[in-house]
Amino acid sequence: MDDKVLWLWLQNAVGCGCPHSAALWQQFGDAASVYAADEAALRRAGVSGALLKNLKNKSLVKAEKIAAAVAKNGWHVLTPDDEAYPDGWANLPDLPLAVYVDGPLPDRSGRLTVTVVGTRKISEEGRHLTGGITAGLAGAGCLIVGDTIAGGDEAAMAAVVKVGGRAVILQPCGLDVSYPKRGDDLRNAVLAGGGTILSEFPPSTPVRRENYGLRNRLMATFSDVVLVTEAGEKSGTVRVANLATAAGHEVLAVPGDRAQNAGCHKLIREGATLVESSDEILRVYAPSYPRLDRQKGVDVEKAYLASPPPKPKPKPAFRPDPPRERVKPYVIRQKAQPAPTETVAFPPLPEHLSENAKTIGIRLTAEPQSAEQLMEDTALSMPQVLTALTELELYGVAVSFPGGRYSRKG
Repeated sequence: MDDKVLWLWLQNAVGCGCPHSAALWQQFGDAASVYAADEAALRRAGVSGALLKNLKNKSLVKAEKIAAAVAKNGWHVLTPDDEAYPDGWANLPDLPLAVYVDGPLPDRSGRLTVTVVGTRKISEEGRHLTGGITAGLAGAGCLIVGDTIAGGDEAAMAAVVKVGGRAVILQPCGLDVSYPKRGDDLRNAVLAGGGTILSEFPPSTPVRRENYGLRNRLMATFSDVVLVTEAGEKSGTVRVANLATAAGHEVLAVPGDRAQNAGCHKLIREGATLVESSDEILRVYAPSYPRLDRQKGVDVEKAYLASPPPKPKPKPAFRPDPPRERVKPYVIRQKAQPAPTETVAFPPLPEHLSENAKTIGIRLTAEPQSAEQLMEDTALSMPQVLTALTELELYGVAVSFPGGRYSRKG
């Protein structure tokens, strides 16, 4: 039986972002052993509830259908037992059990890998600077990781393509889903330049809001460092940086106008390294990465920034609406509003819970929340949050939902 099909079966059984995926891999060693395990063996491993039900279903129909789609599109599947599986992902408690790959897997030996992220509402100055720094890094031989979403991510990927660098794109949807549509040409250019597109979401998976949180943890931990070029104080960009810090990866941030770049200033105050050019990064890392050409990176960034940034499109001239005909005023009758729903009263938390589990437990509500949101609401790291959630599930305090969300169990 094809091992990759069994990994696809396991991924479908547990879902993306499952907090138990690392534990299953560590306890059983591979997907074939999980597939062969009976109910008693699964229960001994601590599996229960909906997850146990899914793992008892041994049908391979869906997995084989996905495998056929992978083969048809010329993709391949990366799993935790592959040598090329990123070390940063292997340390995640909710590590991806199957990652779909379009293009060749990058050779990372001797090459600094940098995730570049920026706000969607990036300023023209920020776009130009993002492109310049990214161009310098790519020109020096760094592998750039990001997305094609409008804003800083798109600017970084466009710069890589322009200077002939290598890039990895991580998508929040299936590889066969065109998102964003405007990024189709850029993704094709990345592939044509020897780059790679990755996704842990099975083919045809649409973009959902919770997908970004799952994708962001992979962006934060794939690379050696994360570079934030422009960000608001509360944004997905800052959350990527926080996830990287929690995983022990270095975060670099570019200062700028406080009104537009409050997120980077906040990151710098919290310990991120301030950088303003690719050479400041290469000067530190080039001695440890023999395939980097620092001088070439300096020259490429200089040439990129020498060309003026594109001028913003002029706003259309203001044209006042024509005067409206006066009408007789009328009274809007308010409909009676329903009485507010009562707050759900939960039983007290068990005394024997760990302090981290209690910290998370008191923040759980009847409305499912993501682990990422719970991390932001507390001072805990992502591994601590996921461990606490697992403990709460075991003691019947929390219940998990698809997409890595959790709610309080009454």
